[in-house]
Amino acid sequence: MSATPVLSKEFEVQGTFLRVRKERVVDGDTIRVYLPNSSKAESLRILNLDTEESFKFSSKPVTPWGKAAKSYAVSFFKGQTEVIIEFPGIESVEESLEKYRGTFGRLLVWVHRLDGVDLTERMIRLGYSPYYNKYGNAEFDSHRQRYTLAERAAQMENRGVWDQEGVNGRVIRNYPALCTWWNLRAGIIDRYRAARKSGAVVYNTRKDFAKLSKLAETGATATVFTEIRDLRKARGESAGVGAVASIGTNDRPFEIQIPDIDAGNGAKTLELIRARYIGSERSPNRGYCYVKG
Repeated sequence: MSATPVLSKEFEVQGTFLRVRKERVVDGDTIRVYLPNSSKAESLRILNLDTEESFKFSSKPVTPWGKAAKSYAVSFFKGQTEVIIEFPGIESVEESLEKYRGTFGRLLVWVHRLDGVDLTERMIRLGYSPYYNKYGNAEFDSHRQRYTLAERAAQMENRGVWDQEGVNGRVIRNYPALCTWWNLRAGIIDRYRAARKSGAVVYNTRKDFAKLSKLAETGATATVFTEIRDLRKARGESAGVGAVASIGTNDRPFEIQIPDIDAGNGAKTLELIRARYIGSERSPNRGYCYVKG
């Protein structure tokens, strides 16, 4: 599989990239494409974008501005039978296609038109999305700088999501508050990335799933950086009620087990996780933590 299309100087590509055929635009932040030598379309989750919904898919409400975002994305790619996808890393194409996938198996990428225009930057600049860093800042400094400047430009002009009453008739999402929460999470992820670069042996449940699976088989100890989103009670083989935190994705399931949550250290650990880590849009929290075991 080739990843060496010739790009014009206008492209600001830092990661591994691949030229693919476009199938259709699904939403303002999702499109479907055909990978080389494949007849099956794949969904792309475009990084650092979080447009409002144009159809009911998640807990987020459908909004007029979400429908406008989809319409703009359709027009953005009009006449484009092919696009360039860029991965947030410099691994080989084969490794990138396996490594950079989200909760629903969608590829996590940035998307460029063949003329060099970056969809993420354009959508942020026009106010269709904030700079979405809930799951981390853009991996490359040049991307992060462009997206941050684009967001500031939209805020200065009170465009799109920054003018909720103007585009939706009422305030549906509190973006200033959301961005404060996202920045907290992004800062935690930045420190994790810095630790990895400095040589710390810390695993990621998504990117290092194969390595963690082997360590689990041998019973080896590992330090894992992960997001904890929920907890449920579970009764194990030994006495006492425990809790399980499901922190993996659909295709890479991963769980953390906390024994004896009704007393002692188990109960204290459970309260710490609930008070400090598990969060949502209505109840923001840190989300990410380090787990050793």
